[in-house]
Amino acid sequence: METKRVAFEQLHPVTNLVYFLVIILVFTISMNPILQGIAYLSAFLYLCDIRGKGGVRSGLLVCLAAPFPIIINPLFSHEGMTILMYFKNGNPLTLESICFGMGMALLLIAMLVWFQIVNATMTTDKWVQLFGMGLPAFGLLLSMVFRLLPKLDRQRRMIKQCNPLESPYTRLSMLVTWGLEHSVDTADSMAARGYGSRRRSRFLIYPVKWQDRIFLCLTVLLGGVVAGMIIGGRMCFYYYPLLMLETEGILGVMGYAAYGLLCLLPLLFNGKESLKWHYLQSKI
Repeated sequence: METKRVAFEQLHPVTNLVYFLVIILVFTISMNPILQGIAYLSAFLYLCDIRGKGGVRSGLLVCLAAPFPIIINPLFSHEGMTILMYFKNGNPLTLESICFGMGMALLLIAMLVWFQIVNATMTTDKWVQLFGMGLPAFGLLLSMVFRLLPKLDRQRRMIKQCNPLESPYTRLSMLVTWGLEHSVDTADSMAARGYGSRRRSRFLIYPVKWQDRIFLCLTVLLGGVVAGMIIGGRMCFYYYPLLMLETEGILGVMGYAAYGLLCLLPLLFNGKESLKWHYLQSKI
């Protein structure tokens, strides 16, 4: 699926990773359906921005997974004080268990949409640079794996095309043999080029820019506000034994507003860069 190149994707890998960790940890740990709804809607808008109609389709398709936790949770969880009916085996069906299933469904679809954004943003180059900074050996291994997988797929198709009458096990043996030979050739090539003979140099595709510092500061600031509200008990939601939302006046509202602004940061950042680009073009 074609994805539009946007300014948020050009940020440093550490900036992107910290942002995604803050966003996902907040709505998964808090289990607050309001935060989960904000996370899903903002991710849906971002997908629509970078993928157009494809983003609308992807954001709506994940909702097909919602009925499963809504149906399954009341069958196994019978906690709660609001009893709606009793099953034939005597176990109660409670309103709280249904609402908890709905909360799990919202958590699931929000997670699925955000991981689509993570997949579109954290490219192979970013993962390699991210791990190469602290774990150079693992970064090298990761880059070799990312390079080998497409080659294995192309070789698999070639073997299947050239040997249509062979059994799948024979073709698999051919593919494994080719992969081992390719690995040996790669090791010999690296040794011939002097790998390991001196200190390893490093090339950074994504340098740290002032945009990264500003974006990271906003992420930490807004995430700290939301975390403080949650720890302070001003954005807590309880499913059992009764449904209860604790939002203490203006402070709770400010916490939800801060999380909404945090979730919309990539969309606002892309919009700012797009307006700047159009302004510069108009000056030409």
